[in-house]
Amino acid sequence: MLAQELSRKVFHGNVLGTPQSIMARSIFRSEFAYLAVTLSLMTVAARATNNMMLTTIPLLGRYSLHLSNTQVGGLEAVAFIATFAATSYFNQKAGGRTRRISFIMSNILIAFSMLLYYYSSAFTIWVITVAAGFASGIVMPNLITAASAAGELRSVERLLAIYTTSLSASLIIGPLIETELLRFVSYREIFIPFSAIAAVAAVISFTVRFPVEGAKRSGIEALRAPGFAASVLSNSTYSVPFAAITTFLAIYASDRFDVSRSLAYLSFIPFFIVSFAVRLSLAIFPRRNLRTLFFISMGITIAGLAALASIPSYVLFAAVVASLGFPHGAVYPMSTIFIARGTEKDLRSAVNSYFIALNNVIFAAVPFIFGAISSMIGLGMSFALLILPVGVSAFLFIVLFGRHEMLGPAKSQVP
Repeated sequence: MLAQELSRKVFHGNVLGTPQSIMARSIFRSEFAYLAVTLSLMTVAARATNNMMLTTIPLLGRYSLHLSNTQVGGLEAVAFIATFAATSYFNQKAGGRTRRISFIMSNILIAFSMLLYYYSSAFTIWVITVAAGFASGIVMPNLITAASAAGELRSVERLLAIYTTSLSASLIIGPLIETELLRFVSYREIFIPFSAIAAVAAVISFTVRFPVEGAKRSGIEALRAPGFAASVLSNSTYSVPFAAITTFLAIYASDRFDVSRSLAYLSFIPFFIVSFAVRLSLAIFPRRNLRTLFFISMGITIAGLAALASIPSYVLFAAVVASLGFPHGAVYPMSTIFIARGTEKDLRSAVNSYFIALNNVIFAAVPFIFGAISSMIGLGMSFALLILPVGVSAFLFIVLFGRHEMLGPAKSQVP
């Protein structure tokens, strides 16, 4: 609240040029720096753990517990169904003190769950995954909500860019650590060192701040917000293929090119490096007009998915996967910006939760369906089939929001 009031006064000129303005701007910058640092550290630790869990559970299930592709897809679906339950119901009810306590306890539960995976069996892995998935459903949308604590719209968009850049950084750091460790440990043992990273997230969670909420608004109002529909449609153009990539990319690399488990997992790294570079550029040089970026992302996504179907070598495979990092890096930040631009401030928490919830529906459905289809036609052709839902989502987004002001210059509270 202090930062919001100070930013309003400073940027609206009420105290501009006075000695008080110098102090106000200094406090505002310090407040923003605190939010940026704590959110970045929390995001890196939490998302690195979350991504490791989502990408390694399939490998643990497939190669250590000997589950089929359909069962692997079902296991991933269970994780996202549990996440959906948390984001669509629990987060809508939680507020204030309850939100903060549940956020902290969920991070602790995730750290504990990572240890339990080491002892998991073909039965208990399902139970552990439900618990970890539910906890993740509380943590991840609240990180987006925390990015709204900056108050003034320009600062919110900058903090969202920093948040998404931190997401990409975590998706480089985590796979790099895991790739190196998998040279020495098994898919079961790898969960032990990552439980320490999850423990770091649990400690940092005590420092995360959330915006002060006004009166509760109807969930229907959140669903009607243009920012919600725009974010869901745009994000689905990347989340549909990414759900399949997260679950089956390393399996595809291992089976098709007969590479080691370390090299198979290494294919995630160029993907996330490109994603990080794109998000970092958006954080440093925010774009007010997002239309061109969206069209470029769609072109790369469709071309990359088509190429995966018949890729002849691991080197070319890694290059195609790296190119798919561009839409991964661009689309999610755009989706969060659409929420900020197209949603009233007191609806953002609800919209963020619904946005994550629907994203989790995609991540629950796609691995299961993709796994079942791949058992019949193979992983390569299954990747090519993803062009269809991506194209439909992109078409609907262009028709409904192609000329909307959300894609153009951002409306700011600052003259």
